[in-house]
Amino acid sequence: MKARWGCRVRLSAHFVTTILSFLGAKLNIYNALIKNSLLYGSETWRLAENNKRRVEATEMDVLRRSSRISRKERIRNVTIRQQIGLEEPITNEIKQN
Repeated sequence: MKARWGCRVRLSAHFVTTILSFLGAKLNIYNALIKNSLLYGSETWRLAENNKRRVEATEMDVLRRSSRISRKERIRNVTIRQQIGLEEPITNEIKQN
């Protein structure tokens, strides 16, 4: 019985490290591709409220799809950002430019 339990613990630890490395890869893809696409030309934008909402909605759509979280689950955007490891929305970066 002891050997089986130890195997389960090792399997669980391996599973957790695999998931964490997978989330890290998704974050790298987000930073390299998605974020750059959303920020392209943002230096010349006039950030009106409706444009701000559209950019934030697109960003959250990408984050939800990559995390496999449906809108029907009703999880707040802040919670999803915390799970992924993002601190602030992309519109803050647009404002800084």
